[in-house]
Amino acid sequence: MFFARYEPFLKKYLLQHKTDLYYFSYKEIKKFLNKGMVIVNKEHPKDCMSAPYQVQIAITERCNFDCHNCYDTDVHGKTRNKREFNTEQKKKLLDYLHDWGVLLIQWSGGEPLLAKDLKELIEYAKNKGFAQSILTNGSRLADEKLAKWIAKNFERVQISFNVVDRFKEWTKTGNFQTFLMGMMNASKYCAKYGTTFNLATTIDEISITELEKIAFWVNKINPTNWRMGEEVLLGKAEKQLNYEKLLEKSYKMFLNFKTQYNRKDWNHCFEIEEGDDLFPVEWQSSPAGRTMLFISANAEIYPFPYFKMPEFYLGKYPEDNIRDIWFNSPILQQLRAVKYKDTGCSGCKKVCARWAREITYHLRHNLKETPLPFINCPRK
Repeated sequence: MFFARYEPFLKKYLLQHKTDLYYFSYKEIKKFLNKGMVIVNKEHPKDCMSAPYQVQIAITERCNFDCHNCYDTDVHGKTRNKREFNTEQKKKLLDYLHDWGVLLIQWSGGEPLLAKDLKELIEYAKNKGFAQSILTNGSRLADEKLAKWIAKNFERVQISFNVVDRFKEWTKTGNFQTFLMGMMNASKYCAKYGTTFNLATTIDEISITELEKIAFWVNKINPTNWRMGEEVLLGKAEKQLNYEKLLEKSYKMFLNFKTQYNRKDWNHCFEIEEGDDLFPVEWQSSPAGRTMLFISANAEIYPFPYFKMPEFYLGKYPEDNIRDIWFNSPILQQLRAVKYKDTGCSGCKKVCARWAREITYHLRHNLKETPLPFINCPRK
């Protein structure tokens, strides 16, 4: 189904296909305009798009794991004991986001595969023309029928893969062989249906001891991409002494793995790349409140899942108008006002995951915090 929107900030038509965002001039897209739905937005906030092009929705807070480094816990405002909004309310939310021109819905949790209304909502969003992705712990994908359905209905599937031998210690439940079967099934069916399949590893003092075994299995599983990222200091994730040295060690190991297995489709948070001319570089390094919003399972609105903290609470759906929040929230205006030049990174034209405000904010609770220089950093 053809679903696009006109973006006044860019003076372009945006179209999400699979995991990629494409943009076109009127001349390039005019012959398709009568073959689907095009949302035309006429205004945009300062330093921002007229609407997020992606929204992450936590479909449930329920989870069958209790992971060692989970960033989403009661300490930072988790809503386990609050009522989750129901299926009809979620459908109305999807209607609202569709009419506003949001192009991509990311489903998360908790563990989204535990949500009883998942299939109903995915079908509903699919009929609306949304592109969709899912972030899962992969535990239920050992069910081959479910893995096949997931691969057929999503543009991207991401599973967190942090340990091998210490799997039960890390998750407090389950076993590695069932988890491994889930990853294998996901890889098999995502390849069959042309779905992007990503594995993500968070670096900490436990996972780094198992990186060699993780790399072995990642190579066997053969995802579209494997990425090592740094820990976000939320929830159960604790500040670690000499964490920069830990990250540098992981990067050296990562480079060896890439050579050993001859994999170009593996990435590390220390890698930087050229920015896309479409968006300001700050938007690409930190999408929070610029191109993305997060909505929790009880309908609370935040700029990004890593900003799910009281000081970044934006409101609640449907009591608060999301579009009004997007245009007028002082919190979002404060986020959008931060530029590379304000953070000690002035002049850099690279997209840097370490610059993300949701990462650096947790160091000293300052949105203008300068990222620590790292191996590839132009400042080093």
